[in-house]
Amino acid sequence: MLDPARLVFILVMGVVAITLLSLVANVLALRGIPHADKLQAVFSVDAEESLATWWSAITLAGLGLVTWCVGHRRNDEQAIQRWAWRLLAAGFVFLSMDEACKLHERIGGLVSVEGTFEHARWILLWLPLAAISASLIFWKLWRSSPRVVVGLIIGAGVFLTGAVGVETFNGVNRVHAEIEAAQLAESGAQVAGPIDRTGKANLTYVLGTAVEECFEMLGVVVWYGVLYGALVRMRTETEPAAEAEPSVPDVQVRKTRIVVQQPETVSTRLHASVR
Repeated sequence: MLDPARLVFILVMGVVAITLLSLVANVLALRGIPHADKLQAVFSVDAEESLATWWSAITLAGLGLVTWCVGHRRNDEQAIQRWAWRLLAAGFVFLSMDEACKLHERIGGLVSVEGTFEHARWILLWLPLAAISASLIFWKLWRSSPRVVVGLIIGAGVFLTGAVGVETFNGVNRVHAEIEAAQLAESGAQVAGPIDRTGKANLTYVLGTAVEECFEMLGVVVWYGVLYGALVRMRTETEPAAEAEPSVPDVQVRKTRIVVQQPETVSTRLHASVR
């Protein structure tokens, strides 16, 4: 199996590459470089059908598979703990679907709120549900896998730093930018370019979304390091035990050899004593 440290290194390099590509594409678009909007559509972490979306959906789906394998190998646990592993795996798959289909933004749009969370309304709905579900799963897994649970909590902290903390900051920035754009449009002032009514065409928002998505992807990398590392340790612990245990035919052959060799040894000693 691939070494966990090497897997983490590969994933981190992927996160860094995606973040840098997004920054370059967005900065070029802000400067009005021709055809930069096409690069922005492909590489921007804020775009719905971009490289970052594909990366997040694939890695989270793979993480769900790894989690399922970890739970499947822990046959010594109780039924409730095995179900906790399965629910955790299903949670990662759900996050993968959410990245691909933007479920949190579509369902969060049903919540009517203004001000700080106007552009991050999903936080008010999804964060409490995620916190309750994760707490129950971690509670059931703590007794048998405390090391894994601690790693999962650390990864969740990194993930939520971007998904909640930085996104809230981005939402506030968008609100202020939209207010300024509206005031500028009402004043009738002449501007060099089109007025940004979305609050996204500014360097602060571009940097904020890059940091946000980077933290989210790094949180997934931490989860990979924890769960894939646990899977590798479980496999290495079971393989030596299977190799050290002799098979039944080997034991029978050894006993047969001992029985055959004993008469030869005794007869040899008798001949030697007679001589």
